[in-house]
Amino acid sequence: MGRALRWLSIRDRSEAELRRKLREAEVAPEQIDATLERLRSLGYLDDERFARSRARALLGRGRHGPRAVSSKLAQAGLARDSVAQAVSEAMASCDELAMARGVIDRKYPQAPGNPDARVRAKAMRFLLGRGFNASVARQAVRSPKDS
Repeated sequence: MGRALRWLSIRDRSEAELRRKLREAEVAPEQIDATLERLRSLGYLDDERFARSRARALLGRGRHGPRAVSSKLAQAGLARDSVAQAVSEAMASCDELAMARGVIDRKYPQAPGNPDARVRAKAMRFLLGRGFNASVARQAVRSPKDS
């Protein structure tokens, strides 16, 4: 219980993450189950809350698009429905195109409107790798006056 509380005091975690960390610390499976149940009953462990706060934090930084955030949440062991709901709620307060343009302005400031298609394609691939939708990436690398 002490280890789990220490890890939760650093940052909120999903149940799957905590279970994995306790297994790696060679805690007995019965103790893991009992610990996780106790943490849930105390309100310290809540996957829904974790999904919402993590999605808001990741999207709020503006470095990743919704697909990348969904992938990160799924890697944390969250259910697909929880992930979709959390990302949807977090995106309600975000402008994906503005986020993509911010990423491009930092990484490839020469890309928007550049006559060289290779430069625009490189910037677009970067955005796709960061989890932005293809249509948003396409708009972000267009010339600002084209939008």
